[in-house]
Amino acid sequence: MSWTLSSYIGRRFLAWVGIILFAVTMLVGLANLLELLRKNAGNSNNSMTNLLAVVLYRLPFDLQYYLHFVVLFATIVCFWQLSRTSELIVARAVGVSARQFLMPVIILGILLAAVKILIWSPISAATYVRYQRLLAVVQGGVTTEFDLVANNLWLREKLNHNNFSGSYILHARSTGTDFAHLGRVSVMLFDEDGALVSRYDADQVVLLAGRWALSKVSQTLLGELPVPVADLTLPTEFTPRKIELSLSQPETLSFYALPRYIKLTEDAGFSALRQRLAYYQYWVTPALLMAMILLGASFALRITVRGGIGFLVAAGILAGFLFHFITDIVSAMGMAARIPTWLAVTATPVMVLLLAISLLLHYEDG
Repeated sequence: MSWTLSSYIGRRFLAWVGIILFAVTMLVGLANLLELLRKNAGNSNNSMTNLLAVVLYRLPFDLQYYLHFVVLFATIVCFWQLSRTSELIVARAVGVSARQFLMPVIILGILLAAVKILIWSPISAATYVRYQRLLAVVQGGVTTEFDLVANNLWLREKLNHNNFSGSYILHARSTGTDFAHLGRVSVMLFDEDGALVSRYDADQVVLLAGRWALSKVSQTLLGELPVPVADLTLPTEFTPRKIELSLSQPETLSFYALPRYIKLTEDAGFSALRQRLAYYQYWVTPALLMAMILLGASFALRITVRGGIGFLVAAGILAGFLFHFITDIVSAMGMAARIPTWLAVTATPVMVLLLAISLLLHYEDG
């Protein structure tokens, strides 16, 4: 296919992506603003500026989440318009196949996936953190990332110190916002076989360079009563920043930060299944957008052979909702470890891709 026709179809597709993305931005932003106004109707301390800032900080995450829907509807509208103006019909009459006029759109879809992964995900992660913090201020609380662990901070780390090899679990019932000062701390010491050796309770713990400093400490051995002991220190590789990262939500981490976070979290004894799913979902984004393009083109192509704009609109909306519904089910099964992580991530895109290819082959070759 000529460069002129390829660039023309590509420009039409990108134009519709921009139009639908703008419409989705307006709808999602308005819905979020109305929800904030409803929840904070009785709070006269919140200005409209703060509420608008909350909405704007959340928008990059929402747009990243709805990108595949935008691509689906942009493909449907783009090829429907090309069919309505007979441009697609003329191109097919002179021998241009569906594979040829779909190629520029598929290439642009892959480029959009690269932009989402490499550029948009760091922006979305950074603004989502600001959204959480400002939302907590608007609602009169503390930031979500700290409030979630304010009463229960658990850390686990291997220990090799003073001829002792094992591990310890640290439980803090209160923590400062910098995670450097902990209160009401219990430290359980285990040997290499996982057997409990002793327990230390401290009123205060300070995280210094490479060590925990415990003060007002009592020690409890197996079968004995607690006895006061001198202040002690435990070596650690944690820093306040590492602890903060280990408690982050997937939405607050970019594509670049997720691998480091997953390793850190699993080394600390936490499950990183949600974050691993989020990381793998970035990798399947190109296949997902390609599936949306092929599915949307298969609906639009039906118009050229049978007609029916009502079917086109209904099928596109139904496909979007079904995809969202199935994706949620498969992701929930992956989160519950009912199916392997790779299957939870790839099942829906592969299913949609195969369905779209079969429809295209049916309409193209009969």
